Amino acid sequence: YYSSLHWMSQSLLGLADALEKQDVRARILHLGIEQRHDAAFSLPAFVEQNDISAVGFSMHFHQQISDVLKQAKAIKTIRPATFIFLGGMTASYFAREILNNSSDVDAVIRGEAEAPIVQLMSECMGERNLARVDNLVWRTANRIIENRFLYTADERMLDSIRYTNLSYLLHHQSYRSFPKAIIRTRLPDSFNYKVSQTMASERMGFFPGLVAGRGCHVNCYYCSGGNKGQKLLNKRNHVIFRSVRSVLDDIQLLRDYRFSGSFLSFDPRPQSESYYKMLFQQIRAKKIDFNLIFSAWSVPEISFLKQFRETFGGDSSISISPETGSETLRKRIRGHYYSNEELYHVLDFSEKLELPMTVFFSLGIPFEEKEDFEQTLRMKDEINSRYKHISVKAFLVEMEPGAPWHLAPEKYGIADVRKNLLDYMSEQCQSKYSTMTSMGYRKKSYLGEPVRNYAEFKKKVLKTRCEHFCNMRALCKTMRGCWLLGNLTGITHQT
Repeated sequence: YYSSLHWMSQSLLGLADALEKQDVRARILHLGIEQRHDAAFSLPAFVEQNDISAVGFSMHFHQQISDVLKQAKAIKTIRPATFIFLGGMTASYFAREILNNSSDVDAVIRGEAEAPIVQLMSECMGERNLARVDNLVWRTANRIIENRFLYTADERMLDSIRYTNLSYLLHHQSYRSFPKAIIRTRLPDSFNYKVSQTMASERMGFFPGLVAGRGCHVNCYYCSGGNKGQKLLNKRNHVIFRSVRSVLDDIQLLRDYRFSGSFLSFDPRPQSESYYKMLFQQIRAKKIDFNLIFSAWSVPEISFLKQFRETFGGDSSISISPETGSETLRKRIRGHYYSNEELYHVLDFSEKLELPMTVFFSLGIPFEEKEDFEQTLRMKDEINSRYKHISVKAFLVEMEPGAPWHLAPEKYGIADVRKNLLDYMSEQCQSKYSTMTSMGYRKKSYLGEPVRNYAEFKKKVLKTRCEHFCNMRALCKTMRGCWLLGNLTGITHQT
């Protein structure tokens, strides 16, 4: 099983840059990297030795909840005066719950934080009047206070900040080769790390997320970053784009730090079409050697495919997520609907260009019946037989706080939903929790068969993935052989 998550949120380096531009020294520490450099590394000891007055934790991804609160407690135990605050979309959703359940956290910045984090550090170093900090939820001696929640970043702010300045990250040289998730087995940690690097080797050297803008027009059932989620968690009511010049500067910085490419998932149609046309033209004009893994939120235009192929290197690709082979079901669950005919048209042209694409399906999705899944399997088989440069993958969707189906599970026919902070912490504290296998909900029936409980549902979905979509059977056999050898030689350990 896997420990996750080891990629930073997209905005973290930008927040450090915003602080530095206001003469506030900021450094980012990646606990996984530090522990690879020194197995005995202790964050509380680091804070104590360096006399750090304020520590901000990223709780953007919900998989970070338990680890963040554990580290906050450890710091407060030996250094109670250190001011500890959190930020990110998950922290924003659970802001009041976090402060109610953890006395170790002093404040949470809700929503976008480029300006509020500067205000907060100014108060921490000055009069400490936290009531003046936008978007802040904080604790006094006997109550929790929610400041005005008004701030969202504008284009000018996003353009003034560098989101790829790796110099703020300690031991940043290791981040380029650090895997997103680390497999955990009964074998030694050094072996687990090497296997994880090997599994992620084809994406090694890719930066996790280039920032091109913010916002979304639509709502997909599983995403807390859609239009409703943006309004709820960030107070963002519209889409904004960074200038082409700012994105080019960030790409050049990544090249300086020896990244060969980046992931990019920002595609609010229709504005994104003209925007990327301008960006791609400038990349070609400046002869920037760069790879891109682009997540298309809908079927891209043929002109987009042509320009993408002309602009980026041979390790580049596009991913698209129809979720299901059933057009009827896709129309119910996706914000951007497109027909199978439209999808195949794009795949045909991508194949003609020899442009790699990955088609993602989701497993265990709401409303899916056996006949819907059979259409998915037929589409998978058709893609595999028809195309050389198109691959197919399937993934389990884990419940995100603030996503449409999290807010209204009855509307989507699901049960046993992780709803509050303690629900998430309870599952994450289990020894074998993994975002690769955990889901955080169950359907009352799966592919025509009744489901009694969450464990049974998860088992059924995992079995479906292994039977129909597994691309790691050789690795599984190798790992089983390693475990057997480890047991015989006595080098395995219990986890």
